[in-house]
Amino acid sequence: LFCTTQLTQPIPSNDGCESFADDNDDGVCYQIGATAENWQEAQLICRSFGADLASIHNKKENDFVRRLAISKEEVKGVFLGGKVSGKGNKFGWIDGSEWDYDNFYPVDGLGDCLALDTQVVSGQWANTDCSSQLSVACIRQQNYSTPACSSGPWKEGDIILLLEANSCCDHLIIFDNYIAGNVIANLTGEIKDKVYKSST
Repeated sequence: LFCTTQLTQPIPSNDGCESFADDNDDGVCYQIGATAENWQEAQLICRSFGADLASIHNKKENDFVRRLAISKEEVKGVFLGGKVSGKGNKFGWIDGSEWDYDNFYPVDGLGDCLALDTQVVSGQWANTDCSSQLSVACIRQQNYSTPACSSGPWKEGDIILLLEANSCCDHLIIFDNYIAGNVIANLTGEIKDKVYKSST
């Protein structure tokens, strides 16, 4: 497996957020991204920025994310990182942070994922179908550094997760043995839900 990258590090901004927006409060940065086909793709979009779908922990953060979404003309709402987890229909944040604030007007039967309604001033949250098409609200820590390909050397049996490969490689070639045998796959662009296994 060979991985080549030519990453250019962004010029650090004064707030440590680069292309993300800083709410000047808690050391995190937010970004409103492209429209996703579903909640799972929304998380993949955020991960491509080194972020997660946004978790919100107080009214100030909620208001900031709503204003940011409105400034990007996202008036149909945005996916947040909340999703029903386990039994009991309780929501949890995908980034693993504590569920310590909510701003719900839950609507029965609409789905297990969470969206922030940008059409209401209070930016209330609604449970929504996970297959909805909405823009994404992403969150990441300040002073995030872009990952680079690990230096290897790669050994037979090493596994690179697709997300990791997508974050550092613009071209990936998978061979069928340790010393560059037959090409199993020549990957460029976005490939979802593919698994390649080798055997000796």
